[in-house]
Amino acid sequence: MNRLKSTLFRIPPIVQCGRAILRKPTTKVTAQEIHTPQFRTLLDNMTKSMRHAKGIGLAAPQVNSNLSVFIVEVNAEYVSSVPPALRTEAGIRPYPLTVFINPVLSVTKASKNMTLLEGCLSVSGTASASVSACNN
Repeated sequence: MNRLKSTLFRIPPIVQCGRAILRKPTTKVTAQEIHTPQFRTLLDNMTKSMRHAKGIGLAAPQVNSNLSVFIVEVNAEYVSSVPPALRTEAGIRPYPLTVFINPVLSVTKASKNMTLLEGCLSVSGTASASVSACNN
């Protein structure tokens, strides 16, 4: 029983910068895969790892999976850690746990750009960088 329990509650480590999986293209998830126990386990592991690291987003390659999936969750604790003026300007507010499967990103014209500090859970420590982002 102890062996099973430790497997069920183990928090998967986040793959760190320098590992090949972080540089490889991901594989699309098929409709059949979405309903499998293995896919559910992947999502559970991603969520556990992200929350344990106090992150707000995580991609499947960061838990050693090459599938085209990422998750995002902005909780109230994170929102309250952002200075009120920046919170208002950037529109930072709680966002429920959301799974993005086979995402396609497109560039849009921003009405206003801002610079935000952004971190990455695959870069250990407290490293962050200034990133230009649109406000819409």
